[in-house]
Amino acid sequence: MSIPNSTGVQIPIAITTSFVINGCAINKIFTIEHNKLDFNNLYTINICVNNLWKNYFDFISEHTSEFKYIFVHNLGKFDGVFLYKALLNFAALDSISTIIDDKNSFISIKYKVGKRTIEFKDSFRIFPLGLNELCETFGVSGKTSKYNNEFNNISLFKNKVLFEQFTLYSLQDSIALNKAMTIARNTYLDSYKVDLCKIFSTSTLSLKIFRTSFLKLEIPILSSVVDSFIRRGYFGGATDYYKCYAEKLYYYDVNSLYPFVMKYVMPHKLKAVWTNFNNFNLDLFFGFLEVEVTCPKNIKIPVLPHKYNGKTIYPTGSWVGVYFSEELKAVVKLGYTFRYIKGYQFSKTFLFNDYMNHFYDIKKVSEGARKFIAKLQLNTLYGYFGRRRELLSTMIVLTKDLVFHLSRHVVKSVVKFSDTHSLLLITNNLPVETVKSLTMKGDYDFNPSNIETNVKSNVAIAAAVTSYARIHMMQFKLDGTIVYTDTDSIFTTEPFPASLIGSALGMMKDEMKGMLIDRAYFLGIKNYVYQYTNTNGETITKSVFAGVEKDSVSWNEVELLIKGESIKKNIERRFFRNMKTLDISIKPTKLLLNLIQTVPVFPTGRGGLKLFNNNFK
Repeated sequence: MSIPNSTGVQIPIAITTSFVINGCAINKIFTIEHNKLDFNNLYTINICVNNLWKNYFDFISEHTSEFKYIFVHNLGKFDGVFLYKALLNFAALDSISTIIDDKNSFISIKYKVGKRTIEFKDSFRIFPLGLNELCETFGVSGKTSKYNNEFNNISLFKNKVLFEQFTLYSLQDSIALNKAMTIARNTYLDSYKVDLCKIFSTSTLSLKIFRTSFLKLEIPILSSVVDSFIRRGYFGGATDYYKCYAEKLYYYDVNSLYPFVMKYVMPHKLKAVWTNFNNFNLDLFFGFLEVEVTCPKNIKIPVLPHKYNGKTIYPTGSWVGVYFSEELKAVVKLGYTFRYIKGYQFSKTFLFNDYMNHFYDIKKVSEGARKFIAKLQLNTLYGYFGRRRELLSTMIVLTKDLVFHLSRHVVKSVVKFSDTHSLLLITNNLPVETVKSLTMKGDYDFNPSNIETNVKSNVAIAAAVTSYARIHMMQFKLDGTIVYTDTDSIFTTEPFPASLIGSALGMMKDEMKGMLIDRAYFLGIKNYVYQYTNTNGETITKSVFAGVEKDSVSWNEVELLIKGESIKKNIERRFFRNMKTLDISIKPTKLLLNLIQTVPVFPTGRGGLKLFNNNFK
């Protein structure tokens, strides 16, 4: 728990921990020496904070056998900042190691005590749920009371009743997380022989289950050349809007779109490289092609994606890109033509059918934790295969040695604190000859201490999955009734036939449950509002605007945006991280929403909504 000092920077005032020894639960809270705190004196603040952390580190050092792994919910963006800063102040540099991702979020922090190592890990990175949701999922008591804003003030130490409430609230966070993660760990160990303590994220969890229980074939690791080529054709889901305003709409969503298409045939082993296309037949080719595309000018809805200035668009005209062969076959029927430049041909295999069937069967008949696990594992496996080939590792160096290391490493980012720097390094790929001998059946676990470990991804699989998803959604866009589409959902003016609606993988479900959307505005990708009348005759407004809390933008506010006015949205508590000083501030802020009209470079360019982050009065 933390409170702001006189400059608004949060300082830790309490650390809680919960663990079990011989079946007995131990719950402990460490609090700051509040009587010595002087918010106008930085020196006393630092002493009090350092003493708080020293008490905690001394305690866990005495119980290293119980603290081999410590889960922290939101280590990445909040608690890890305080913890890492404290260790840099408290411990010898050679006793600290960390993994920081390319968004400056902490994945893991290790602290070596004697011959033992304590590792702090982010439970939120494995289970991306709020603590209460996580506890509810695994059937344990979550928070027993709501957060009291008075906890965010040093005066709480002078109020006995309030301090008791604060202590109970703080302890319950650790108690609840400990119970939830213990049940989760036992569940995964019993069902899949996978230990959550050895996992860093949901995608690595899914991959380990797949590799341990379902993988029957070796999955080759692509060379850096092939990886770079195919990655140009790795696009996300198709999201676009076709009308600004519409009435009487139907809203459908695909049941588990990515798990559904992962049952399709996948690229496996590289068979051939094509540069001569004199006797080429697209229908007989399976793999990835670099082509010059020509899209028919009279097409109503372009469906082939293209990356332009860092964004994915769906243009008409001509351009050069890399695409999965099955997507090219699908758009040929719509009048697209191609000039072939280069291709990588693959063999075919079914990789994920057993895995997908297993978890979907569980999802259909289960509730609670089993259903949550099934949904999580269904939706997170494919993402691992699209990981970039860069291997990231973190090196902690003294300022006096910084120039030496900068001259010898590829550095992605630098976190500076006091007289130390944490360098996020990019380790180059292994030689092609070495990569050829690697397969997914090898031990893939991320070992940051071994910079020779290769990131064992396979972007051909990830690119095929997302391409298959776009192909599946393509069929719903071509009859002229579509108004807006997301990766796996559609707003349309005509109902889908009953043959397309169902509970099976890949079938559509009616998000409105038989009701119609009365009216809707679509102002951009992930920016829309709609209204419907419920069974009680009440008008319900739903809104989605990127960067703003769901349903917080009203219908009237959208109409003001359309008239050219700006909308101010209050955000009471927004977190600001300073990775140079390892400080966190929590401030009220406001977002200014404006509807802007962009000048299209391609015929399908559109306007959109722009959000400005302001601290205006």
